[in-house]
Amino acid sequence: MNPSEIIELSLEQTVEALGDPTEKVFALMYERYPDLLGYKEENEDWENYMFEEIITNFMSFGDDPETALLTIKDMTVHHELIGVPRTVFKGMYDALFEVISSTFHGPHKSAMTEAWRQNVEQIHQCIESAAA
Repeated sequence: MNPSEIIELSLEQTVEALGDPTEKVFALMYERYPDLLGYKEENEDWENYMFEEIITNFMSFGDDPETALLTIKDMTVHHELIGVPRTVFKGMYDALFEVISSTFHGPHKSAMTEAWRQNVEQIHQCIESAAA
């Protein structure tokens, strides 16, 4: 399986196990970064928007990692401009990985875990290197 197929399989397993994982991911985020609750109070749709953006970027890694990283650099700068520190932005990918990887199973479990781990590591490096 290629990287795109591995990520797609992992997301299919997550949906089978959890349905929409958005709530679980944001529960972790609010626990770790309680200041984020203010964004939810301002806009109830912000969770869905953020989750969709992050999943879209993650899926693009398999086909076009360079474009995915450019998008993440732009998102990093945007988040800092609206007051979201890099640690929180990186924390979103950590929370996503924790929730989603808990659903991996079957013969491709280790490949899925490794693909996500590598992508999250690249994303963290990209976030750290983004110019503000």
